Amino acid sequence: MTEPFELPDFDEASLSQIPALLELVNMGYTYLPRAKVAELRDGPSQVILRNIAFDALRRINAPTISDKSIRDEIFKAEQQIDMGAGVFKASEEIYSLLLAGCGVAELIDGRRTSPQMRFIAWGGEWAKNTFHVCAEYVVGATSAQRRPDIVAFVNGIPFAVIENKKPSVKVDEAVAQMVRNQGRTETPKFFLFPQILIATNVRELRYGTMLTPARFYSHWKEKTDAPAAFDAEVAALINTPADAEVFTQIAYDLCRRELPIPDIRAVTEQDRGIYSLLRPQRMLDLVRNFILYDSGIKKIARYQQYFAIQKAMAKLKTFDEHGRRCGGLIWHTQGSGKSLTMVMLVKCLIDDPDIVLPRVLVVTDRRDLDRQIADTFAACNIKKDVKKTTSSADLMQLLKEKDQRVITALIHKFEAGRTARDFTDDDPNVFVLIDEAHRSQAGQANTELNLVLPKACQIGFTGTPLMKAEKTSAAKFGGMIDAYTISEAEADGVVLPLMYQPRYVELSLQQKLLDQFYDRITAGLTDAQKKDLQQKFNSSQILEETSQRIETIALDILNHYTRFADTGLKAQVVAPSKYAAVMFQKAFELCGETLQAVPTAVIISESADTEDDDKLPEHKREVAKFLADEKHKYGTSLLKREKDLIDDFRDNPDGVRMLIVVDKLLTGFDAPRNTFLYLAKQLKDHNLLQAIARVNRLFDGDEGKEAKVNGFVIDYSKNAKNLRDAMKLFSKYDPEDIERALLNTDEKIAGLERIYQELHGIFNSVRNKQDTEAYIRILEEDIETREHFYELVDAFTRQFAACQMLYDFTQKFDEEKLRRYALDLKRFVELKKIQKIKNAETVDFSKYEDQIRRILDKYVSAEYVTELAEPFCVRESAEFNAYIENVNRGLSDKSKAEAIAAQTKRTIKENYDRDPEFYRHFSDKISRLIAELKTAKEEDVKALLGEVRQVQSQVVDYEDSDIPDPLKARKPLHPFFRNLNSRLAAHGLTADQLCDIVDTIYRLIEKNKIVDWDTNVEVERRVRIEIEDYFFDTVKTAYGVPLTVDEIDALLAMIWDLAVKNKGEPGI
Repeated sequence: MTEPFELPDFDEASLSQIPALLELVNMGYTYLPRAKVAELRDGPSQVILRNIAFDALRRINAPTISDKSIRDEIFKAEQQIDMGAGVFKASEEIYSLLLAGCGVAELIDGRRTSPQMRFIAWGGEWAKNTFHVCAEYVVGATSAQRRPDIVAFVNGIPFAVIENKKPSVKVDEAVAQMVRNQGRTETPKFFLFPQILIATNVRELRYGTMLTPARFYSHWKEKTDAPAAFDAEVAALINTPADAEVFTQIAYDLCRRELPIPDIRAVTEQDRGIYSLLRPQRMLDLVRNFILYDSGIKKIARYQQYFAIQKAMAKLKTFDEHGRRCGGLIWHTQGSGKSLTMVMLVKCLIDDPDIVLPRVLVVTDRRDLDRQIADTFAACNIKKDVKKTTSSADLMQLLKEKDQRVITALIHKFEAGRTARDFTDDDPNVFVLIDEAHRSQAGQANTELNLVLPKACQIGFTGTPLMKAEKTSAAKFGGMIDAYTISEAEADGVVLPLMYQPRYVELSLQQKLLDQFYDRITAGLTDAQKKDLQQKFNSSQILEETSQRIETIALDILNHYTRFADTGLKAQVVAPSKYAAVMFQKAFELCGETLQAVPTAVIISESADTEDDDKLPEHKREVAKFLADEKHKYGTSLLKREKDLIDDFRDNPDGVRMLIVVDKLLTGFDAPRNTFLYLAKQLKDHNLLQAIARVNRLFDGDEGKEAKVNGFVIDYSKNAKNLRDAMKLFSKYDPEDIERALLNTDEKIAGLERIYQELHGIFNSVRNKQDTEAYIRILEEDIETREHFYELVDAFTRQFAACQMLYDFTQKFDEEKLRRYALDLKRFVELKKIQKIKNAETVDFSKYEDQIRRILDKYVSAEYVTELAEPFCVRESAEFNAYIENVNRGLSDKSKAEAIAAQTKRTIKENYDRDPEFYRHFSDKISRLIAELKTAKEEDVKALLGEVRQVQSQVVDYEDSDIPDPLKARKPLHPFFRNLNSRLAAHGLTADQLCDIVDTIYRLIEKNKIVDWDTNVEVERRVRIEIEDYFFDTVKTAYGVPLTVDEIDALLAMIWDLAVKNKGEPGI
């Protein structure tokens, strides 16, 4: 029989308050008993512990500041608070006082002086401060007293508040209580002083600052490469034996009785959070550098912002071989506060004692982003003023004068200012922050930036991941500093889940008439030109712009959105072109009365086109007419109209409900109430990721209305596969991917010079190098030479662009040589154009565009929109099956089986070359099952459905049973095993020998990997030679496999092909 034992108390004090107080004491805080706190105060309305404050401030301030001044300023800090301008303004004044102190009037040696008195010793002097903690700190007037569970003080000033709950109470209740206590009729004056507010129920901990809305309280996660070591550090702290006297006093204050001294216990989330946020040095760092007032609203950094900036500050204090501070790339998923991260980084730069007079330049590539960033910096009111450049000359002048303001500029102003530049600024204390770095990093403008500021530290920021062709983004800036993916953001509650619903617009064509008119229009073209024309106008965009398709989608959008029109939630329609955007607005206007309930507006960029230009195609004239009408109604400045619309959309729940856009507002546009994204065009990669991130921002809802719980993407343009691929990239960060992208600049430059020499070599025989006709004649004489020239020009363009992205390209490539290459590239491109026109290889198709558009409008009709599936979360991998299995759709077992089989067959076809043996095996199986389903009796269908599901599961999971145990966990080796096994099995090799062969071959490939290895002929040659040697020396000789030379050649080709086809997989 088990001996009875005493259960622990499951109350708030025992489980949460006391452990938190003991942890704070072990971190260096002095515990103040409740009786002592009462002695130190005149009453609950007194916030600052004045005697403690005086002693602490006397110690950290110079002797020239009198005791009287210190006492007076402590009193004034609390008693002269002006609440008339609002609580945020009063809070900002207190925060500024804590940060900067205040000037005091003193009479020294008969002279009046104004030395600065400090309230806090910041930075390296943090240990000079005094840290105290107390429990049940009563605050407020008698009519509205509150009792915060724990208050931490710095120099007698309340700096942090903890609201404790027991684990059986949701942490949301602690947050709600913290928010309530700050209310107008509660204790707002007290909360002007604490900078960090914590709510905890032991198992969860969230933090915010003054008047942080409940939904925005965040949890803290220590970003460390050694989480076990961090936990060990916390465990050592909390299990340090408590001082018996202090513990007895805490127990008496909270429980009015003695308690046993705690034994060793496990680390909790509360322990981790308190250690991370409130250990003295960290707390002071957070308060000083990571709190902002954004347009008056107080904000504190989230953990990913804090650690990204810490990493950036550490890295930029190191230097490369050119004397440039090391920079890097910060990839933080959209919606996670990227703009404020930039501001906080600048704040840290300004206050860092190791960096003398830092100058900051913020660069982006779009006017709306430039305007937004300038506004954000200005709104945050940091120590530096903000200057938004107006022209390239303005930019150059500010740089030349070493202006100390935060300068914002568009990247293209560097290229435009090239001729005006007559200086180079090699100050290593210039910091260039590049927003949307995946777009702003390339081209001549970027090269000019590096030439003007050769030693500037560059830090790139992006909200979207690096695509396959853009891994050099990180390399260009000097490597990845920090990554925060959408998966992490969703898990942290920083962004909302996205719901996706595919819809299909049924189009019908009068094919015969369409073909007849098309043949008539193109009667004068050659077959090659007709083919070129077909490729241009067979694109999805021109079909997306047919009038009936637009009108059908517009009606469907209104039918869908009308249900949400009174919720305060809003929408964007993404049109395929400016013309389509205008047509959408016209279609919405056709709906008459319905439109009154759903006001819509178009936001597109201005155009130089005019409506009375008869040479313009009709669709461009339509856009020009729309823009002219807008100017007539709202004035000549469309930028002001655009700003007014954006403000109305973002802030006014009853204002414009739906914005129709093309490219604008798909990046950098933050409107939390924006909830529905209607995609009427195909988007890919960054553009798609930027677009969907417009609708996953948190929104508490307007007063009396529900909070937003999801973002919705309604897709009319078959973006599902693009979305799936993009979300995979959005969710993953592979450090090795970045390491593979750290390009060897010398290799790239050598490649550029090789192509340049080859291009010039084509024209070596030209005697008079200024004779343009001689160049043309050489290209006319031989079609192979001409085609080779075209390929080289394209290759030169790509390679030059790749080099311009490299971090140290301008350091290694002579400026005069760079200018010559840029000029010659322009000349080669012009020569290519001349040659193509001369040989009728290109046709001006603009004259056909109006006719083809009219034909399509007449003979292509849209009949209805079909919902292809119920909305589902884009992060759910099994949604296709859920859709198929939905019984409400009334699908029979046979229909389910056929749909799953068809999907599986497509998957096999798309992936076949990655592992022919694997997919051939399942291709045969699925083909057999499809054939059997056609003739299956009803009683056999259920069994076939089970088989189909099993095959689908194996294909999707890339699993089968033929991999031996030593290789099972090493998936990158599986395709090599299967395909080598099928060719070597007949030679009697043991399983161990075959595993050894696969492992050796894989290592030989891995050993030779460099950047762009899969297209590098030299790498392929080296790999083939090493594997060939292995086959002859080991497989043939040691293992006795009688391979012929032809068989080995075939194996080498297969192995290389498998490596290339699987290059995107981890480990390949």
